[in-house]
Amino acid sequence: MRSLAGRRTSNPSILGVDNTWYSHLASVVSLGAQHKGVNSLAELHEARAEHLSQFFTPADVVAFHLADRLAAMDAAIRDSRGFPVAILDNSMGSGRMFQFADRRNTKLAGFDIHAESVDAVTAATKAAGFRTDFIVGDAGG
Repeated sequence: MRSLAGRRTSNPSILGVDNTWYSHLASVVSLGAQHKGVNSLAELHEARAEHLSQFFTPADVVAFHLADRLAAMDAAIRDSRGFPVAILDNSMGSGRMFQFADRRNTKLAGFDIHAESVDAVTAATKAAGFRTDFIVGDAGG
């Protein structure tokens, strides 16, 4: 396996992973970004209840985050003896943290309280051949 360690970029193609499977999810806009906004601090609680505090991580931030951890991921994959290395996102939204994953050696895991987002990511990742474990959580605590 070719090592990806040491590459830092905001250009996803340079990471060496085919992420075309993610293209239709990349256009999904978070509930928070679609919200009308608030005029006062008093309206903030109600707004968060409406949009579930859902805001998606920009692709260049995800690429930087992944590039910064490639050496550790390469080592984990080498040491895994053929088992997939898990990538966990505890607020997965549209799966932005998964978009540069390599289906050959990773398993994607995550949860979110927005069922529509989890369903969309599940369909896309399954169609792309990823091993996954996604859960829809309960916002009620």
